[in-house]
Amino acid sequence: MGPRSVALIALPLALLLAAACGKSDAQAPQAQRGGAPAVKAVPITVARAEAREVQRAVETVGSVVAWQETIAKTEQPGTVAKLLVDLGDRVSAGQVLAEYDAREFQLSVRQAEADLASAQEALGRSRSQVEWTKSELDRNMTLYQKQLIAARDVDNARNLHNVAAAQVAVDEAEVRRRDATLGIMRKRLGDTTIRAPFGGFIAKRHINAGEYVKENTAVYTLVALDPLKYTGTVSERFAPDLKVGQRIELTVEAYPGQTFTGEVTRVSPAVEVQTRSLAVEGRVPNTDVRLRPGFFAKGAVLTRRDRDVAFVPAEAVVYFVGISKVFVVANNKAEERLVKSGARQGAWVEIIEGVKPGDTVAISNLSQLFNGVPVTLLESKILK
Repeated sequence: MGPRSVALIALPLALLLAAACGKSDAQAPQAQRGGAPAVKAVPITVARAEAREVQRAVETVGSVVAWQETIAKTEQPGTVAKLLVDLGDRVSAGQVLAEYDAREFQLSVRQAEADLASAQEALGRSRSQVEWTKSELDRNMTLYQKQLIAARDVDNARNLHNVAAAQVAVDEAEVRRRDATLGIMRKRLGDTTIRAPFGGFIAKRHINAGEYVKENTAVYTLVALDPLKYTGTVSERFAPDLKVGQRIELTVEAYPGQTFTGEVTRVSPAVEVQTRSLAVEGRVPNTDVRLRPGFFAKGAVLTRRDRDVAFVPAEAVVYFVGISKVFVVANNKAEERLVKSGARQGAWVEIIEGVKPGDTVAISNLSQLFNGVPVTLLESKILK
């Protein structure tokens, strides 16, 4: 590019710079004469932060299970002749659930009774024999002292008495054995009826009538439905807040919108490492038997009540990229405060940090507010 071309390009640029400088010099005196423009006050409506009471709670999820659950089983082999209840039936403690064919067991009891009677008769004869041999021994001793019989006769009488006494001991042991056998037979006869260990409902029937069963065969599953047990977990960070006796409020999908209350009965002393959670158990009354064992439940453990907690209308809180802020109004100016929000009560939000009860906060035109901006209160719209 030649010198002439450079001159042609530079000339227009020089003219533009000269024009800009001339415009700036012309406007400078006007700016100096007028000064900085005044910031216009923003009209807003306000509300006063309220002091409210808050029920603190810890969320929990888990299941409702039977407070008591057991499987009624057989205690001996035999044929089940009758099943007296079935699935869903309500039973009371001690009620007969099933019966064996008891004929063989009844005969065993009769045989044991006869054996015991025979053993008792043998014992009676043995005792009579002891008495007779004792009297013979005494008589022979008297005759020996009068030198009417030999010493050998006394020894024979003494031996007979000792043998009779030994037989009594044997027969007494036999009576005890027969009596124990009778007790076992009577127990087996009693075991031919299967009874409910507690009041509840039949959750499952495992066998049919007429089946031959072995020892320890499941017959019924029995559950108690009032009360029920809640077993759930809470996050480990709430461990210090949990105590036995605290109220539990639960909801289940089967009854939407309804709350079932209970009480914490146990808190695990250890945290589950895999889930970082703590196990809790609770007692849940179920007098109307609406809840069923196995229901999934979620709810809260009510831990404590806090008083004088600051609440502001939800529209007073501005949320932006994870930051919450509120504009507090004082001396006709807006002060921006970063806050930490908490629980909600209807259209009001708890402010954990940043606002105190009694503070006045802006609830309109928040997008036009910034720290220190003048504001005009619309008195007719002040919320109380």
